Amino acid sequence: MDAGCRVRLHGLVARAELNSTVCTLTGPQLTNGRYPVKLDDGQELAVKLDNLTLSVCGEHAPCSALARTCWGCGAVEGEVVFQQCQLCVDRKLAPSFFCGRECQKASWPRHKLWHEEAKENASRGATDAARSKDEFVATFDERVQTTAQSLQDVFATHGYNAHAQAETSRYMEMQTVGLGLMHLGNLAKAAKTFRKSIKLCDKLPFGFYNLALVLLRSNDAFGGAQHALKAVECLGPLHSTSSGVHDQTWAECYSLAFKAFYSALHKSPATAMSIEPPWWNDGDLRRISKIIVEKLASDADAWEMRAWVLCGMIAHTYPTSSIPEPSSHCLDCREAARCFFKQAELAPMKKTRCLEAAANCMREAQKVEELARQHGVPFAALAATLSVLATALRRRPRRAALAAAAAADASLPLNQSSRSGGDATGTCARADARGGAGEPEGEPEGEPEGEPEGEPEGEDEGEDEGEYSYEGEDEDEDDEDDEPDPDFEGTEGPPSSPGVSYTVRKKLSSLTLDEQLRFVRSVEKMMEPGKGVRGMRGQSAGKCPRVWGPP
Repeated sequence: MDAGCRVRLHGLVARAELNSTVCTLTGPQLTNGRYPVKLDDGQELAVKLDNLTLSVCGEHAPCSALARTCWGCGAVEGEVVFQQCQLCVDRKLAPSFFCGRECQKASWPRHKLWHEEAKENASRGATDAARSKDEFVATFDERVQTTAQSLQDVFATHGYNAHAQAETSRYMEMQTVGLGLMHLGNLAKAAKTFRKSIKLCDKLPFGFYNLALVLLRSNDAFGGAQHALKAVECLGPLHSTSSGVHDQTWAECYSLAFKAFYSALHKSPATAMSIEPPWWNDGDLRRISKIIVEKLASDADAWEMRAWVLCGMIAHTYPTSSIPEPSSHCLDCREAARCFFKQAELAPMKKTRCLEAAANCMREAQKVEELARQHGVPFAALAATLSVLATALRRRPRRAALAAAAAADASLPLNQSSRSGGDATGTCARADARGGAGEPEGEPEGEPEGEPEGEPEGEDEGEDEGEYSYEGEDEDEDDEDDEPDPDFEGTEGPPSSPGVSYTVRKKLSSLTLDEQLRFVRSVEKMMEPGKGVRGMRGQSAGKCPRVWGPP
């Protein structure tokens, strides 16, 4: 077994409650003969090989509409037939399956909470259905006609024969029946209908898309994410041309895939990351979300997706994601706030939550601008630096200096004349090279990083004035031929760009490890909970609302 594979615990005596739990193998065999594993809730254990079984979990299983996975441990159904939860059947939910009675008992506390959430979702869905019944009936036929026309275009483009057209017509009839059952609240029969339609034709995305909707309403975030991503895979060349023009179906599938995968991340990050799509990165998400809001201008979820992508909520909330840390650029925050305002207009029932999120974005932008005015540096570079520094301790406590270097690379190229007004001054202090044991004392006004407000008191022993300093001069910002500061000649880094990034790099490189950690903590303290970087991380701040509520 290699590190990173999923294993299932069994035969434990001292921790019997963990039997049938699926966890991740984190490394090779230890000196005591045991293997290190990590549970999804963060617990780390050292377990004997006899108590580990390689688990072919649902997250590694093929994304098939007919594949059954155990709700408790994630094992794929094989020779042993899985049994479904009777409570799921009674409540007409998409049924959950278990590999055995022991696994069901061990997972019942979690599954009971799952049912409570599903019950709340059903109540909310019934209220929405009763309120929008007339609108649903009015638009349902239009959606069917639009889909039929789309299929006719596909037939004409790809030359389907009459038999294929007949099968696809039956396929679309099953979509209509399934949507009707879903609207009536019979999610179990709706899921069964969509699964049959996928078995009939697995080349089109509609069955996977609708099945994902049903599973999300049944509070099955991981299953919904699987089938939503499968719908995106099925799009292929059918809904996007070689010139990059995308249609409404493409936008709807990607929008649902984003919502479903993000919901799965919220519930179980470790499990969801096993099916992470290749486009789950900052650059692609920005591009995709921009297309989606253009194609679905009247869809509230599309504007919400665009807002969370812009404000960098994903990376702050789930550090295990491969999304690079975004710079909290105040222009992005203001654009995200505008998207939240647009969502509030389109979804009156979510108005309060949207306005709170928009207010958080505006406070973030205003704080960054205020720091820039106080310290005389462009706010874009300051925001990029603070964003990386504030998360350095949380992500990799032992690599704060490297995080500062990453901030330096991400910041805008600056020179001495780029500070606002041209008359601000700044000093890059460095501790004595012999010990490097000096926490930066009270920084003079004009320090680019903005740490004076957050520096802990009583950390000024061993401070040295340092030989690296520069003075701002009244020069044109657009002058690219400025003479480099002689103090920086012969040092690493661009001598003509000693702004925020260069200053932070020089400062942290001169500090000891403990001093680096204290410096990062001081940057974090600058941001008040709910208003700054710390407040934009998600649930930890309390003031920022949930990204995706129960579907």
